[in-house]
Amino acid sequence: MTSDPSRLQVERFATDDASPNEQFEAWTSGVPFFDFDPSEGARTSFDMRCQHVSFGPFVLENRVWHHPSSTADFSAERRPRHIRVDQHDYVCFNLQVCGALALQTRSTSHIKHAGDLYVLDYGNPFEYEVAPGHEIALAVPRALLPPSLERHHGHSLTQGPAALLRDHLLSLRENLPRLTADDMPYVVDATTQLLIACVRIKPDGLPETSGVVQDLLTRRVRRYMDTHLLHVDLTPDRICKDVGLSRAKLYELFAGAGGVMREIRQRRLDLAHQALSTTRDRREKIRTIAQRFGFTDEKYFSRIFKARFGYSPSETFEQTRISSS
Repeated sequence: MTSDPSRLQVERFATDDASPNEQFEAWTSGVPFFDFDPSEGARTSFDMRCQHVSFGPFVLENRVWHHPSSTADFSAERRPRHIRVDQHDYVCFNLQVCGALALQTRSTSHIKHAGDLYVLDYGNPFEYEVAPGHEIALAVPRALLPPSLERHHGHSLTQGPAALLRDHLLSLRENLPRLTADDMPYVVDATTQLLIACVRIKPDGLPETSGVVQDLLTRRVRRYMDTHLLHVDLTPDRICKDVGLSRAKLYELFAGAGGVMREIRQRRLDLAHQALSTTRDRREKIRTIAQRFGFTDEKYFSRIFKARFGYSPSETFEQTRISSS
């Protein structure tokens, strides 16, 4: 059976053709607009299904991510260098059908829940962290919208015709594949007018700071720490540069844990404890293990190790040797 040339072409993509541990890379290889950072759950299995339909100047994308674990997530950041390179001069109207997304721009932090319709300006930086769920996105050329749309970047649309636009996006997802090229001028005109009506209204409220956003950012930094714990140059400056946080924000995230460097030290101690508790090599020395995890002074290492665990490295090492003999 041949496809009807008068119908709109639907492009589909699913990651299930790749092996589970390659699915995330299979998806991100086609999305050059961001830097991605997946959690371990997303890295080992990423069941993503996408559908794209172009109509007139618009692109409608339907994304569904399934995952059995509620703790799986990934973060994405659009940096100034992406904007300079890809010149992706679009504004996206995103509908969170289910699941949740933590969004941060230069001036706002918001949690987007099921039913939220919000605006992302790809000409401005932003980052988000998302859990498994379902989202519809309509990409709109900037030239079709009034200049005032910039004030909506990161904000949800809640007033006036926003409910109509939400229903319209759901209807487009279901009905676009059934429409023909002859229908498009009317659909494009109706969509354009509805979008303009929505962004002419000032967004609600003041920037929202949420504890959930703080938790998601903290988890992201901790994942970065775990990945780079054995690097001698793991410092607050490097974390701020690579993760994209200010020093003030980084220190705020870890104020309750005693500071950033204390957090790094504690996580390195945990790795050293694990090594001392599992090694079967009688020839390996405590000093060697300490140095492997960034502790060059053996006496200092022994002191802080005992303070954390209640017993010394030598006691841990000796008990491991006895149990393995």
